Amino acid sequence: MIGRVLAGRYRVESLLGTGGMGEVYRAQDLTLERPVAIKMLRAEFANDQEFIRRFRQEATAVASLSNPHIVSVFDVGEDEGEHYIVMELVDGRTLKDEIRQQGRLSLPLALTISQAVASALVAAHAKKVVHRDIKPENILLTARGEIKVADFGIARAASSQTLIHTKSIVGSAHYISPEQARGGFIDEKSDLYALGAIMYEMLTGKPPFDGPSPIAVALRHIHDDPAPVRKLRPDVPRPVEAIVMRLLAKPPEERPSSAQTLAALGQALQAAGGPVRLTAQAAEAEQLVPTIAAEKTPGRKRRIPWGWIIPIFLLVALVVGGFMALAAWVNVPVVTVPNVVSKPVAAAMATLQASHLTGQVTGHELSKYPTGDVITMLPAAGGQVKEGRTIDLVVSSGLEQVSVPNLIQEPLHTAYSDLVAAGLKLGHITYIPSIDLSGTVVSQTPSPGTRLAVGTPVALQVSKGNANLVLTMPNVVGEPAQTAANQLGAIGLQMQVTAFDPSSAPVGTVLDQSVPAGSQVTSGQTVDLTTSTGPPPSGGTGAPSTQNVTFTYSGSQAAEVKVMIVDAQGVETAYDQIIAPGTSFPLTLNWEGSGRLEEYIGSSLVFSGPLPLSSGQQTISSTP
Repeated sequence: MIGRVLAGRYRVESLLGTGGMGEVYRAQDLTLERPVAIKMLRAEFANDQEFIRRFRQEATAVASLSNPHIVSVFDVGEDEGEHYIVMELVDGRTLKDEIRQQGRLSLPLALTISQAVASALVAAHAKKVVHRDIKPENILLTARGEIKVADFGIARAASSQTLIHTKSIVGSAHYISPEQARGGFIDEKSDLYALGAIMYEMLTGKPPFDGPSPIAVALRHIHDDPAPVRKLRPDVPRPVEAIVMRLLAKPPEERPSSAQTLAALGQALQAAGGPVRLTAQAAEAEQLVPTIAAEKTPGRKRRIPWGWIIPIFLLVALVVGGFMALAAWVNVPVVTVPNVVSKPVAAAMATLQASHLTGQVTGHELSKYPTGDVITMLPAAGGQVKEGRTIDLVVSSGLEQVSVPNLIQEPLHTAYSDLVAAGLKLGHITYIPSIDLSGTVVSQTPSPGTRLAVGTPVALQVSKGNANLVLTMPNVVGEPAQTAANQLGAIGLQMQVTAFDPSSAPVGTVLDQSVPAGSQVTSGQTVDLTTSTGPPPSGGTGAPSTQNVTFTYSGSQAAEVKVMIVDAQGVETAYDQIIAPGTSFPLTLNWEGSGRLEEYIGSSLVFSGPLPLSSGQQTISSTP
């Protein structure tokens, strides 16, 4: 590879290093006459066409980013079947090297680096570019004292097939977000979780979680809470700890945005004394000192013209006034920030005012706290600030509600993943005999579609097999047809109404069943029922009645839908078609005397009620 000229433009000069994606070389751009870095992708990536497509797309997006803290992407190309990306050449060390060398970083240095990374994320997220692999190895500290984030877009390009061939993403398990570890949806909040993990490591000397394997670490990100920063390093200010712990929140919606993070870090950095120069910058500054001093050559003493006396006097007055104002600001009394978290916002404002502070609401978020209560504050409670300081408050919008997913017929492990992804918990599990495949969900409580607060448990009934269960047939004679359908379905039997007879029993009452009560039946067996059409006509059938009704089928898949009218004349099929979900159809219902409407999906009775209906709109659903 050394000495090779790629695309007739880039002459490869030396190997800089290797990684999970490929090798990085130092090269010379012969067209623009500048040094560059070239990352050559490994052969297994070159064979993944989906990866190459996404890689080019992401590299193009990253090339549009303009930020001093992002390593620039200049070009993406292919030469003799090998794919490469041309980037800005950065001379320096990685943040990982810095942490290995120093252990814990000083607070100003850690905040300076964090602010630079947050600035890069703000620029990237504004262009909808998500890094997905923020880690100390991708944060570069240059020889000129700059801080730059590398490999934007490459992690996003990696498809699920690509992850089989490389451990580059798994190798970042110490900084992976819970949703990324679960294989869920990833957005800008995943990058911010990784920044929180990096800040944790810079301040404490170790990442928030560790374990014997990348998988074990990833699982801890999903289930465990990290030890508080101040427990490992008590000298870290509480506001800084609050920033780190908010970034490490499990639910993405509880993490701040990249812009909010940058603003919070800016305040924390100013409180810590302002940005620090990296070692290389300090060295360059020291080299400039003799040069500046050498310019101060002694000369002949000059007399100040009288015309300058008044301007100089005014300048001195301004300087003195400025120092007096500065002294007044510096000497403002310091107070302790009271804790107003979980208080109603009005009470929180009053508490802050009593401590000679001012509160302002900077946002509202869904949370476990009641609506209107303060959920976070910055600076955090317990910190020392000057009187008159404004405290930023985030107020609860109430409990976040999520929809319960449909887990029926899913394997238990899949149902668990779906619950976690929806923000819910797995509740009590009951194993029952069932005709369903062993280990699949038979029923759930609450039912699918129910709105619940985040973190609410969902109970499951899971099949333990025994497909051919022997059951005892119950007695459903005398029950309304709908009640009989529910009773038989609960024990795994099917039913269909196959006959209608006039009787003194109310319309729809079961008169006979094809399987006698007390006999043995097999789960899944169909039982035929005969239902009542009401008393037989005596000298007349009663006045004819008519009603126009629009029916809508709300099932999840195409099925045979039947609408039947039962009256003194007998049974009439008003509609019988196989239709798709969402189909609507109008019917004119005609009956004499006391009429009844029955709806079927296939052979299952799903509705039985007297005519006329209370509304001209009727939904046919498998749920009674």
